[in-house]
This record gives sequence, C-alpha cells and structure tokens, in this order.
Amino acid sequence: MGFLTSRVLMPVLTRLGSRTIIGIGGTLFVLNMLIPDPLPLVDEFLILAATILLSRMAKAGATGAVRQYDDYVAKKDSARLQSEREVVCPCCNAVLVIDLNLGRIISHSEPSSGLNIELSDAQRILADEKARREAAFEQSFNTERTKGDALSKRFEEALKQAKDEPISKPTRDFDLD
Repeated sequence: MGFLTSRVLMPVLTRLGSRTIIGIGGTLFVLNMLIPDPLPLVDEFLILAATILLSRMAKAGATGAVRQYDDYVAKKDSARLQSEREVVCPCCNAVLVIDLNLGRIISHSEPSSGLNIELSDAQRILADEKARREAAFEQSFNTERTKGDALSKRFEEALKQAKDEPISKPTRDFDLD
C-alpha cells in the first residue's frame, strides 16, 4: 500500500490538485445520488471520505511534508535503512522517522519551543509577575477610590452651569409649525 500511494498515487494527485479532485468527487457524488442503490447513503459517504482523503494527500504532496528517502539519505544520514522515511508533522513541525516494513514510528524529535526557562530563573519570574499583578491592582484600587471625587466634581460643575443659564421654555416640535 505504501508503494502504491508514494510512487503511483502521489504524483497523479499533485498534478491534479485539490480543486480538480474535489470536482471529480463531487461529480461522482451527484451521479451516485441519481442512481438508486440497495444500501442508501453508504457509498455516498465512502466517496466523500475518499475525496477528502485524496485532497489532503495532494496538499501534503504539494507542500513537501513527506521527504523522499532516496534524495534525503545522501544529504543527511547514511545510517538509515532504505525502508525508513522521515516525515515532518504540519501541525507541530515534529520530525518522525517511520519504518515502512514495520509500520511503526522509529524515532520522534520535537522542535525547540524557543522558550528556555531555567529553574533558577523561576523565582525571579514569579516575583516579577507578582509585582505586575500588585501594580495593576493598586492602579485599579486608586481609580475606584478617586472615582467618587471625580463624579462629584463633575456634578458640581454641571450644577453651577445650570444655575448660570437662564430658565427658558423648551421648544417642542409641535410649536415649530
């Protein structure tokens, strides 16, 4: 099965592309819906699953997620067997070495996360975070404490302005006619 997908199916899929494969799968799906069958919806789901699988394989082959061993062994490591393939995970960029004869993962190496925190720095990091939280709390506390003063000051200004203005009768839309 591995030979069929890697040597025969993948070159065809990368040439066709995802849109063409989805178009072919959609056409087969519509034809299958028009022709009656003894088990309803079973073959429709199989065609849908095959279309999704083939389009994902075409995308993986087009982006080069699977490296061919024949070209790779000369560049990197001559200790690898011919039945081993190196695969890069598209989600987490981990490198998996898979033995095709065994059908198992031989080795796995995770990419570096870029976050190198030493245990000796942990106390300093926690202290910095505590100081940041305390400063945010203090600022929020002071804002809430002085909020009443600011509101009463604004009220006094509005009251003073209201006393200075003359009292007039408000205009209504009805009076404008």
